[in-house]
Amino acid sequence: MSLETSIAALTTQAGLLLDLPSAVANTATAKIALIGAEYQARLSAFRLSAYVDQNVGLDTNPGTIELPLKTINRAIAMTPPGGFTTIYLVNSYHITETIEMVSGVVLITSATSFRHTLSFDRRSRMLGATEYRDTRGFLFKGSASLFLRGLDIQMPILDGIWTLLPASNFTPPIKYDWPASTINIHLVECNLNRPAACYSALISPNGLKQIAVSSVTMTGQSMSGWWSADQPNTAGVAPHTVADLQTNLTLF
Repeated sequence: MSLETSIAALTTQAGLLLDLPSAVANTATAKIALIGAEYQARLSAFRLSAYVDQNVGLDTNPGTIELPLKTINRAIAMTPPGGFTTIYLVNSYHITETIEMVSGVVLITSATSFRHTLSFDRRSRMLGATEYRDTRGFLFKGSASLFLRGLDIQMPILDGIWTLLPASNFTPPIKYDWPASTINIHLVECNLNRPAACYSALISPNGLKQIAVSSVTMTGQSMSGWWSADQPNTAGVAPHTVADLQTNLTLF
């Protein structure tokens, strides 16, 4: 091999070596992009956005604005365990079923800037030989978090035949499956209306509670002393005096 040929071969090899970092970088960039796309796909699978219209929706629908679901329970059931569910209420929603909160995060909000009403159905239940007041609402059975945003929350009124029935730990509309659960609830930019004759407190007694309240307008009576059924002082108390409570409220 002549000197000129050897020099040419070395020059070619040197060029290949100089191109190697660029080739490695391009390969790494392509692999990172592929991993990023797969990560986003998996993340999207854990997120669900669904529209719910209790008036005309069907639980066999896909949950789009054009074809909304009928119930909140169906929207939650469509989300993988531990996922994030955003539920847009097209109209006001009267809870007539128990909504089980097992895992993940559930955000319920109005589909528009109008604050749709969220209300709770009054029922009764037998405990032993005694009939008690009950409410259809949210039942925490795990470590789920519930966000209610941009809604007009109406607490049930105590009137008529309901005044004849006593309350129990299951009467409040937000309750938990003790002892395997924690009530973790956030009220954001909502109206909250407690009538003067109120059916029950908002949350069932005992157990660990995490309550965050932000930009909430009280449109009825004060909630002090009515957040939890284990609060004997209807004037409210300092939150730090309540066991197993984490909250940003100044009066509980």
